[in-house]
Amino acid sequence: MIIDVDGVKFAIRGSDIGAGTSFFIPCVEAQKVVSQVRKHFRHRKWKLKYVAREEKGYFGVRIWRIL
Repeated sequence: MIIDVDGVKFAIRGSDIGAGTSFFIPCVEAQKVVSQVRKHFRHRKWKLKYVAREEKGYFGVRIWRIL
């Protein structure tokens, strides 16, 4: 999956996202990123949790796969 993060292409491989794992995407507009990720993974029926936050000095969104 390729998403547009503030004008920069960001690749996420669904095969690397197991249940209980998370990843952080640095961005300015977290809601746009969450919307793109939800749209892409909707067909897999995964339960995802999203939190906009700052990590190591970068603002972005942390996404967890719950199921």
